[in-house]
Amino acid sequence: MVDEDVMGNFNLAKEELISAKILLDAGRYRDCVTLSYYAMFDAAKALLLSEGFSSKKHDTTLKQFSLEFVHKKGFDIETYKYYSNAKRRRNKSSYDYSVEFSEEEAEIRVSQAEEFIMEAERFL
Repeated sequence: MVDEDVMGNFNLAKEELISAKILLDAGRYRDCVTLSYYAMFDAAKALLLSEGFSSKKHDTTLKQFSLEFVHKKGFDIETYKYYSNAKRRRNKSSYDYSVEFSEEEAEIRVSQAEEFIMEAERFL
């Protein structure tokens, strides 16, 4: 049976993905990019929690996820790269207001978040 905290984080990831899709449909591309990243971040946190690891730090979570799930457990490396790339774009969406985000990029980020969550479900 999967731990309640693990499922709570994973369900949060799914909710964030739904919200990202709503933002995409509303033309709120910057926020869509941000929430697509958070969907992957929270899915990664859920998997790490299932291994007894917890961190709220984005860099720490990304690195530990790579070690535990990509290198040791076979999480698809291309799908992992979606998360890594989304983190960089989330930094731009949150802190660099001169950067504009297109509908195309937002669609790509949502699609990648969906793939990441589907891949993550294999490990629950």
